[in-house]
Amino acid sequence: MHRKPLFFVTVLFLSLTLAIPQASAGRAAAKKAYNKGVKLANQSDLDGAVNAFAKAVREDRKYGQAWRDLGMALRMKGQHVEALAAYKQATKLSKKSHTAFLGLGRCYLALRMPTKAIAAFEAAEKKAKRKPKAVVEIQKYIAKAAVEAKDYERAVKILKKITKKNKTDQSALSSLADAQSKAKRWGGAVITLKKLTKLNPSNKSAWLLMAQCHTQLNDAQSAKDAYQSACDLGDRKACLRAR
Repeated sequence: MHRKPLFFVTVLFLSLTLAIPQASAGRAAAKKAYNKGVKLANQSDLDGAVNAFAKAVREDRKYGQAWRDLGMALRMKGQHVEALAAYKQATKLSKKSHTAFLGLGRCYLALRMPTKAIAAFEAAEKKAKRKPKAVVEIQKYIAKAAVEAKDYERAVKILKKITKKNKTDQSALSSLADAQSKAKRWGGAVITLKKLTKLNPSNKSAWLLMAQCHTQLNDAQSAKDAYQSACDLGDRKACLRAR
């Protein structure tokens, strides 16, 4: 068997030995910078958080959590293109976590790229399958992206499933009514809005949408009643239409 020269083996051993403390120091510096970023983000100092998370990933390029939170801070600053790059890196390094894919989808949604948003949200949903609350949140985002893509029927289907399981989920009911109205399912939207206004009578937007749906159904009196409810909540234009 061919043996490596003793000199070669010694040099290799020394290079590996010297690399260990350097790598360890890099990880420690990355962790310190990351913790600083979390603290700054919690204090709403997004500029400081971005700088800290960026330092963390410079120190340790394989720090998936830092890439994810860098994406989050950039997204919250409205820098969605830059956030995309960070989130994409995070999805490569944190393959079991759904949060990086969720953030990726939210960036695509903000950039009016609903098809890519849906793909990212679906990936997030698969990874969050053992977390029911997270799955519901992700499904709401899928529905939102479907509406953006003008696939209203898909949005309606998703949101009906959510509201069937949780009849008091006001955000889902509101989104369902919006999707139903966009799909021109006026009767279904009215039914949903009645549930929503029963849960929250002070929801002015729900009353206004209900009035519009009744108008589409040629039910003038019900439309006036809905406008009056919005008027009572301080909407001046609704007051004029309630007359």
